[in-house]
Amino acid sequence: MCDERMSHSDKIDEKAVDPKDPSTATALNNLAVNLDNQARYAEAEPLYKKALEIYEKALGPENPNTIASLSNLADNVYRQARYEEAELLFKRLLEITEKVLGPKHLDTATTLNNLAVNLDSQARYAEAEPLHKRALDIRKRVLGIKHLDTAQSFNNIANNLFWQGKYRDAEPHYKRAFNIREKVLGPKHQDTILPLHNLISSLEAQNKYFEAEPLLKKLLKIVEKEGGAKHPATATVLHSLAVSVAKQTRYRDAEPLFKRAFEIREEVLGPKHPDTLISLDKLLLNLDAQARYLDTEPLYRRAIEIYEKELGSEHPRTATALHNLAFNLDNQTRYLEAEPLYQRAIEIYEKELGPESPDIASVLNNFAFNLNCQARYSEAESLFKRAFEICEKKLGPEHPNTVGSLHNLCSNLDDQGRYSEAKEIREKYQK
Repeated sequence: MCDERMSHSDKIDEKAVDPKDPSTATALNNLAVNLDNQARYAEAEPLYKKALEIYEKALGPENPNTIASLSNLADNVYRQARYEEAELLFKRLLEITEKVLGPKHLDTATTLNNLAVNLDSQARYAEAEPLHKRALDIRKRVLGIKHLDTAQSFNNIANNLFWQGKYRDAEPHYKRAFNIREKVLGPKHQDTILPLHNLISSLEAQNKYFEAEPLLKKLLKIVEKEGGAKHPATATVLHSLAVSVAKQTRYRDAEPLFKRAFEIREEVLGPKHPDTLISLDKLLLNLDAQARYLDTEPLYRRAIEIYEKELGSEHPRTATALHNLAFNLDNQTRYLEAEPLYQRAIEIYEKELGPESPDIASVLNNFAFNLNCQARYSEAESLFKRAFEICEKKLGPEHPNTVGSLHNLCSNLDDQGRYSEAKEIREKYQK
């Protein structure tokens, strides 16, 4: 039977309780927590608000019950992805906890952590970073370096740095989070696997694929043992391991890993599942890297047909498939054939993701190379410029993609004999 109404145990008899009694607030709070645990956040919210109102009037804004009720309401609003509203509640909570409990109390650290995560959810990473650092410092001092809450802070500040493109700074924090959780929870616990996966991502983002590879093999053993050789999680790790090996230009070693990941996903998830198609894309790119372009071209065209049929002709995954085929044709020096594919991919991304999506920057960059190879330098220049501007705005000036885009733009100017302009741009952004 559909759970459309509260059960009798989920109701409060309003006639039997005093709306000004703190015990009523406690009952409302407990009921709201129960609803939260069922992911019924919208139903829980008014109960949290009523409980908070009662506590504030009966006990005052600085009472521990009032503080806890405000914290619950902030968490509830955050879970509904209403980040700006949640931010105001977390800031109000932080002001109270710092005043009542002190700036170095554990509850203050928890509020700092939650406010920082909320800002991260709004992509306001620079604002969140010092809050993460404060939370970490408090937890290290009060709980010690080996506590799970300290590990949480290590992981959260690492995420924050990672999202800012500060991969080298994120790496040691991921390592600390992983080492603590591995020791306390064991290597197979889900909360241990998460920072391990994040650590791997930070290494890959720094092109440290050689260092990432043994960690991926370690992760593969864990998921194979826990989920089985044909579990989707096994395919995911196999896929990541294959990417890491391929990035080391060991394409032949990567090929069987890509194939196995693709075969698992095709069998378990179906041939038209997005993850299956992603595996197919990567397998094809790996074959391309071995200069087997003629072998892969018909498979790229087949992938586009599947995407168009299953997801639609305007879907971003269709754009990705078009981009991949265009790149394949470029590698066969069939630049004119590739050109309309790049154009269509850009049009789809612009429509579906917006004109400043980093995904568009990648296509713009490759399309610009296509035009460069046709000696159409002026046309290529405008695309390189746009790719750089998108990366700088969306990823930051220090992000590897931004740095790469700047290098490509300057190389294009060099190709046109405009050396002084290229030098001026390089010097401007090297400061």
